[in-house]
Amino acid sequence: MKSMKLKKKMASLGETETYKHDLQVLKGTVDEMQRSLKANGKTIETLQSTLDLMESDVLSEVKALVNLKQEHEKFKEVADTERLSLQTLEEKVLKAEESLSHLPLELKKLSDGLMHIKSSGGIEDSYAFSRDDIESLQKSNKELESRLRSIEENVQAATSSFAQSTEGTEPSIFKYDTKLAALEEGIGSVQSTIENDIRSLTDTVRSLGEAQLSIYGDVDELRRSLNDLPNNADALDHIQKQVLALLDQEKSSVNVGQSGDNKAELSSVKDSVDEVRSSLGQVESDLKMLRTAVDSLVAYSVKIETNENNVQTMKDSLDDIRNDLDRLFVKMEDIHDIV
Repeated sequence: MKSMKLKKKMASLGETETYKHDLQVLKGTVDEMQRSLKANGKTIETLQSTLDLMESDVLSEVKALVNLKQEHEKFKEVADTERLSLQTLEEKVLKAEESLSHLPLELKKLSDGLMHIKSSGGIEDSYAFSRDDIESLQKSNKELESRLRSIEENVQAATSSFAQSTEGTEPSIFKYDTKLAALEEGIGSVQSTIENDIRSLTDTVRSLGEAQLSIYGDVDELRRSLNDLPNNADALDHIQKQVLALLDQEKSSVNVGQSGDNKAELSSVKDSVDEVRSSLGQVESDLKMLRTAVDSLVAYSVKIETNENNVQTMKDSLDDIRNDLDRLFVKMEDIHDIV
């Protein structure tokens, strides 16, 4: 009996050892699970931090998208304003084309006319030529017309490309940027052309002023000559009266029977009288021609002054166009920066 109880106790002790081992294994498992949970907790904290960062990034992206949309709206507003400016520029370009279409040709004609006047001294012919020049002065400058037409085409192309760029696609923006570059280059070319034309017009105005001063000098000289001619005519008339008095004296001397020497002297005096009369007739003819020349020079000087004013008006118009192009170029740079 005692042995049986002892065996049971020994057996129970063995089971207790088994329980202890199982408990140790279970404890180890629990510890491992706790460590795993701690590690997972850190991982969760890391993930939470990552989620917070992602949420912040998403909010930043949303704000960026909102700002981009606002910039896009502003860009559209600027584009609309720029389109109106381009339309205004087109109208000014058309007006400039109408007023400057024949300017270089007529300026050349005017210069040739001035050279012809200075070289040949023809007054009446140059007066008719200058009248034709003044009537057609404001229809010249074919070269500027071609440049302005090219700029108009660039403006239209840029406007069309700009309408596509407002859709927000990158290819359209790239095309619009290319068109902007072409337009800027065209504007620069036109600015250079306008500056050259302004310099040419300035030289022409200076030449016209010099020609006008020269004509004024000629007119003053002719007027002085005309003022002297009446005095010369009076002197010739006085000489003619004296000669006639001598003739009367000689005739009376002949009637009383003067010598042959007196007759010879009388014949010489008659020849002198004929020469004086011929000279007086030539002087009267020259006087008429000089008066006609003075009148023509005065009229031509007035035409030159009017022509000079017209050229100055053309120069002012070119200055206005250059200023408009400068403002447009600045606006194009602003749009380029926005794009």
